[in-house]
Parts: sequence; C-alpha cells; structure tokens
Amino acid sequence: MVESMRRYGQLSPVVVAPSMEGGYELIDGFKRLRACQKLGLENLRATVLEGGSRALKAAMIQLNWKARSIGKLEEAMVLHSLVHDDGLTQLEIATLLGRHKSWVSRRIALIERLCDELLEQMRLGLLSATFGRELARLPRGNQEAALATIQKYHLTTRESARLVCILLERPRWEGQAILKFPHEILDERSPPRPRDSAMGRAGQSLLGRLMAIERSALWISKTLEISPLSPTDRLRLASVVGRIEQTLGQIKTQVG
Repeated sequence: MVESMRRYGQLSPVVVAPSMEGGYELIDGFKRLRACQKLGLENLRATVLEGGSRALKAAMIQLNWKARSIGKLEEAMVLHSLVHDDGLTQLEIATLLGRHKSWVSRRIALIERLCDELLEQMRLGLLSATFGRELARLPRGNQEAALATIQKYHLTTRESARLVCILLERPRWEGQAILKFPHEILDERSPPRPRDSAMGRAGQSLLGRLMAIERSALWISKTLEISPLSPTDRLRLASVVGRIEQTLGQIKTQVG
C-alpha cells in the first residue's frame, strides 16, 4: 500500500463517519491511513457516511470484507457491540449483514466465552480464530491449560477439537491427566517407524504395540497422581498391575 500510494497517490477515498465526540471516525481505509502516515502525507480524500450507530457498525464489517482487512476478532468485537450496545438480536444482525445466524453466533462466542488471556493472544495474532472457537467451548478456567497442551504436543485443529470433546465428555477429575498426556489423541497418530533398517515387519509391528502400551501406562501414572481412589480400588488395580508385570517379564525374557 505504501508503494502504491508513493507511485500513484490515493486511488480511492477512505470512508469516515461523524463521531459522537466530534470530528470523524474511520470506517474503511485503515491501510491507506497507515500508508499515508508513513509517507508523511497530511491529507486524505474521504467519503462521509451518514447513519446511525447500527448502520455504521454494519458498514465497517461489510466494507472491509472485500479487502479482507478486518480479522475475525475485530468482526467479533463489532458484532458483540451490536448486541450489547445497540440491542440487536443475533438473528437481526445476521439479516442486516446478509449472513447466517450461526456465523454471528460463532463470532460473538469468541468474545463472550474466551478468557482474557486467550483474547489477548488473539489480538496479538498468536492464536488463530479456529483454535479460539474450539477452546471457547471449554469453561474459562480450563482454556489456558488446554491451550498449553495444544502447543506442547503441536496438536492440529482436528486434534484440538478432539481434545476439547474428550475434556467435555470425561469426569472433571480426569482433566488434569488428559491435559498432561492426551494419549488417546497421540495414539491416533502414526507411530514413528524405527530407523533401524534391519528391523523386519514383525519387529516394527510389535514395537508399535509396545510404544502404545508405554503411552497408556504413562497416562495411567499421571491419572493416579490426582485420582481419588478407595483402598478397594487400589487393591484391585494392584492385582491387575501384578499380572501385567508378569506378562511383561515373559516378554522381556522372550525378547532377550
């Protein structure tokens, strides 16, 4: 934009609207304004848009759609203002903008359901709206921990959605263990192939199964750290662990 304005000048006017505090408020043309400031220009041609608060907020979204110069979070903030400041329903907003009600609902949820820390990360461009929508389904107190797990294990959007579903479906006391080690999601990834080219198919298959056992055992260990188990539960679990130890001992002997 800076290079375009340097070469050809301002090709189209920015759009402004009268401000309640006096002067004018920019509705469309934020990139042109920044380019103008960077070039040291003192004047911009502008079109003055008259209308009420609702019409101007709708125009802010619609005028910036084509140029894709407004992000999902900015859209969400304008839509949130239309609901809480202007008293419109989500259906009325959808009709005003020519969009589906679900689109309006998803955007507003980013503002209403996300915790302050995640909203700030979205403002800084560190968190995409796609991940934000998934995390918004969780209670605010769990969102930061879930994001930490997503970042630690480099979960994809699909895996993140799966993580959120697991957290919502499982008892609350399992949540910490799931976030420490989401083995159900990691198990769905293809296990890494051994680098030893001398290893045959049978060995590779068995190695994959043993690695899955290792991940499950790690998850169980994390769960036991926080799980409220009765003495009876512990005795039953200890019995099963004993049988597993015996079987693993046989495997170790066979492998050795």
